[in-house]
Amino acid sequence: MRDRRAAPGFDGGMPSTRLTSEQYIDYLHAEGERLLASAEGNLELATPTCEGWSVGDVIEHVGMVYGHKIAALEHGRHPQPGEWTGPPDNVDAVQWCHALLHRVAADLAALPSDAYAWTWWEPEQTAGFWQRRMAHETAVHRADVEAATGPITPVAADLALDGIDELLGVVLADAGVVDVDGPHAVGDAVRVTVAGVTVTGGASDLLLWLWGRLPDAVVVVSEGDAAALRNLLRDATQ
Repeated sequence: MRDRRAAPGFDGGMPSTRLTSEQYIDYLHAEGERLLASAEGNLELATPTCEGWSVGDVIEHVGMVYGHKIAALEHGRHPQPGEWTGPPDNVDAVQWCHALLHRVAADLAALPSDAYAWTWWEPEQTAGFWQRRMAHETAVHRADVEAATGPITPVAADLALDGIDELLGVVLADAGVVDVDGPHAVGDAVRVTVAGVTVTGGASDLLLWLWGRLPDAVVVVSEGDAAALRNLLRDATQ
């Protein structure tokens, strides 16, 4: 198994999972609209996938994430405290987040993927990093909001597969977890190995399981200790 810090994407000569800038922006819009539609009228409900959080807390978090990225893109540097804020008093949180969704999407759509942008991931200081990250951030938190009101609906297969790759090759690597392998296609399923634990599932199920949004029943662990991996993932992704 190799250190993936320098080269996100399928290993073993398989093609990259990366999508185009236009696809990421389209998914950012689509997932954001689904998130906000599910949140409307449900802000006080608890979301079981984020312990101690309500739907309103998820909306405020997502809006703050968008505001932080808007500041990074529009200032062209690491944002400074005070350059992004939570929802103003007496402003509807869903409408506030909706405006930020459209603003961050417009900022990202205006830039080529290789344009410079500050990011927390040193190997990739580009707008393309944020195009990708914001699509995945929004999809995972859309699942959080849906979990409060009903079943979680799937993430599109191509976005989910790329999300698995990003989690292994960027998010976990940034947390110092580099003992990873995959993602590998296994028929209609996807297989990954993290810290000696091999897990297989459909792309959407596996992505959301890796992020702690779905139960163990949606995947198959064929090697290693699923509970140990769950603890490692929780520590690395929080």
